[in-house]
Amino acid sequence: DPGAGFAGSSFTLTVNGPFSQAGGTYNGGTGTNDFNGSVTISGGTFNATSSTMSVAGSFNVTSGDFVPGTGLLIFDGGNGAGTIVVNAAGETFNNVTFATPFCSSCLNRVTLTSSFTVAGNLVINAGEFDELVQADGTMRTISLLWNFTHTMGVFGNSTFNLEFSGGASQTISQVQTAGVTTFSSQMRVNKSANFVTLVTNFTISSTGSL
Repeated sequence: DPGAGFAGSSFTLTVNGPFSQAGGTYNGGTGTNDFNGSVTISGGTFNATSSTMSVAGSFNVTSGDFVPGTGLLIFDGGNGAGTIVVNAAGETFNNVTFATPFCSSCLNRVTLTSSFTVAGNLVINAGEFDELVQADGTMRTISLLWNFTHTMGVFGNSTFNLEFSGGASQTISQVQTAGVTTFSSQMRVNKSANFVTLVTNFTISSTGSL
């Protein structure tokens, strides 16, 4: 029934497997939504929780309507999780954190197969966050409207853009907490007003650009 669906609440929802929505309405409520597998949205309306939504596997929006709300989306695949694919062409998220842990003997990697917008803050605290080169060489872009914080992880490559496009003032910071902290992407400022302000030392590797 396209008028039916799932209504969350203030309680924590934990899904220890894949989640798939082909229709209806999903309301995440105000509690934590913890998806310990992949999330696929191919229809209907997905209203994200106003609290924290964590995804340990791939995230795919192929159709339907993803409504980000005011919460935080965390990609937190564990050691040995392999490649986590984020396919969300044209979607808008609120606050986003990539938190796949650093592991020298594991493959923890996030691959972007589409561009999207982060309307809140973007935090990279990941073992390795690297947009893999696609066969067609297409550039991928995260358009960021607020602040960027890089604390751990390898961020992107030459076929990846981080674009600061918010109308308000924005900040950039880089503080290594563990592992490695390498920014290897293109950083672009495309604002109609105000400035992007550097609030810590920040290093862009030889494969990146500003």
